Amino acid sequence: MTDLHMHTNLSDGTDTTQELLAKVESIGLDVFSITDHDDIESNEIALSTIQQRKFDAKFVTGCEISTIYNNFDIHLLFYNFDIKDDCISQLLKKMKTLRTQRNFAMFEHLKSVHNIVFDEDVKSKLLQRKILGKVHFANAILKQDASLIWQQIFDNFLNDMDDTDFRIQASTVFEMLKDAKGVVSLAHPIEIQEDHNLNFEQLFKLIKNLKDLGLVSLEVYHNKHTQRHIMQYSKIADELSLKVSAGSDYHGTNKKVALGQVTADGSVPSSKQITILNCF
Repeated sequence: MTDLHMHTNLSDGTDTTQELLAKVESIGLDVFSITDHDDIESNEIALSTIQQRKFDAKFVTGCEISTIYNNFDIHLLFYNFDIKDDCISQLLKKMKTLRTQRNFAMFEHLKSVHNIVFDEDVKSKLLQRKILGKVHFANAILKQDASLIWQQIFDNFLNDMDDTDFRIQASTVFEMLKDAKGVVSLAHPIEIQEDHNLNFEQLFKLIKNLKDLGLVSLEVYHNKHTQRHIMQYSKIADELSLKVSAGSDYHGTNKKVALGQVTADGSVPSSKQITILNCF
């Protein structure tokens, strides 16, 4: 069983790296990757842990990078890289700067547009996080007003801020990673379709453009993908000669998704179907 998309509490998940490693062993994953947003500290911890004791599952280094391409919100998953590679270090440094700028803009947005102001203690604790994301802002807002609904917070208070100026261009990421040894995959295509109301032909064209930039793989299997979606995305991968990847997008208690759940109906693809494994 393979799961190449999961998060720890060092980004927007709730499990520590050690807790996640224990769960990987518990459910019997054969191959896995930890893909925190814009950060690889969990990879460093995982590698150190695995080197110190017997660990049956194969670990693949990973990171999820949030980008923008022609106004499309594009999440790229970068796999099988050297954590000490200078290309990776430079990219993550740039991502950290942009994320910090976006977070201060979010504090101002919540205050000026929605009259939501955090106590200095709450704000300080948020800013102390290595990776501060929308889920952390949502949790803080919910603690101030328990009458709100989780999705309502995102829809009404967080997602209405235009953060284009704080997003890195996908083309820049591909350019920065071209000298790094690794594999770039497109995460959860269903979210791109739903967020931008794309039909099959429009999604195909978008993914083709990304392949021209350096995309190698497509996350065909994902917890939101029904068998119909899997057939569509498999067709795109086949026609564009892209590798097929699989990931649950597990976030601990922040999402109702089980570790290893790489399809909507719970079916498990075989290792032969997950052709990205041939790259590791």
